[in-house]
Amino acid sequence: AVGNNLQMDVCIEPNIDVEFNETQLQRICDNSLSNAIKYSYENTTIQIELKKSTQGIVLQFLNHGENIQHCDKLFERFYREDEARGGFGLGLNIIHEICTKNTVEIDVESNNHKTIFTYRFNKNKI
Repeated sequence: AVGNNLQMDVCIEPNIDVEFNETQLQRICDNSLSNAIKYSYENTTIQIELKKSTQGIVLQFLNHGENIQHCDKLFERFYREDEARGGFGLGLNIIHEICTKNTVEIDVESNNHKTIFTYRFNKNKI
């Protein structure tokens, strides 16, 4: 992040509690943030937001970079949108498995050089 002069804008609402496996939650956060860093344009800001909603808790990662061409394939094992960036294509598949197992909804939007990963933690599971 420092090498590409990326800034972080973090907005976390107070008093949010989520009952979740710590290691699995760390994987979701770590992989989402490292992907945002890896695929961001230089000199941009990555926005991270954790907030309450009527459905539960929402965690979002927003970065500015190339649009994702195949959002429908992102969570397939070994899929890599850009092979030049390295990696094995497993991180998002692992996140998808964790989220499916814990009924966390995932939404990915990518257009106008902006990508948003949204995780919705179900109110009934918090």
